Amino acid sequence: MRFLALALAVALATLAAGCSKSPCQELGERLCGCTGLSSDSCKTQVENQLKALDPPQSTQDRCEHYLDTCSAPAGVQLCEWLLTANGKEQCGLSEPGSATP
Repeated sequence: MRFLALALAVALATLAAGCSKSPCQELGERLCGCTGLSSDSCKTQVENQLKALDPPQSTQDRCEHYLDTCSAPAGVQLCEWLLTANGKEQCGLSEPGSATP
């Protein structure tokens, strides 16, 4: 779970957007359940990172794409799926083809 928390922080740093409940914030909050942090604490960290980074619209567009693809297959829990190369790639935690299984 430490790896997942670190990966989430890295993903947020590269995918963050500045508006409240932007696609990047929604994505970050979706991933919060897999970090081991309390929900409120994680959501606050996501919000703070997004406010600090204020990235361009193109980044929000990337987050929107990841929101659309970051869903575990039927019968698999999201947190378990995020430990796979496909899960990491589909949720923006790794670049395509760079995650190790």
